[in-house]
Amino acid sequence: GRRGGPQSVRSWSLAADEALHSGQNRRGGDLYTKAEDHQNAAHAYSEAGLDEEAAEAYLRAKMNREAAEAFLRCGKIERAAELISALGDHYQAGQVLLGLGRDEEALAELQKVSYEQENYLDACDQVGLIFLRKGLLAMAVERYRMALAGRGLTDITRPLYFNLATALERAGKHASALHIYQ
Repeated sequence: GRRGGPQSVRSWSLAADEALHSGQNRRGGDLYTKAEDHQNAAHAYSEAGLDEEAAEAYLRAKMNREAAEAFLRCGKIERAAELISALGDHYQAGQVLLGLGRDEEALAELQKVSYEQENYLDACDQVGLIFLRKGLLAMAVERYRMALAGRGLTDITRPLYFNLATALERAGKHASALHIYQ
């Protein structure tokens, strides 16, 4: 609930506006928060370089994409990854988690990228590389074959064909690997 009724909310908003005009962004953010104007609070905190406060205010304003970006800026990477995943951007969540070296969680996100999405092949490549790092060669081969089914050699598919050949070679299937390398 609001504290102090509509009159004080209005005066907090006015005080917040004045604080911003005089360059006091943190104070403006605090006053907007008191007035429960979370979107303006977030903008004020952002202007003040207070990314964590901005992220929390964006969350209260139900602006999750902006909150995720602010969490990334202040180094709260896991929090950002959770929000990005919740927004349904599994590819981007996977990128963030890979950057943290969290292969297991990245794998779970990247496997949710659907065939229709533009990042599908890149997600498949990254899934295959995670399997390669873990020594799960049969799973890597399977992932690459699935991704490349019906796709010829292009600039886009070349890295996947190369990684498929690498997986086959490591699995001792030298003839299959050589066929792809050629």
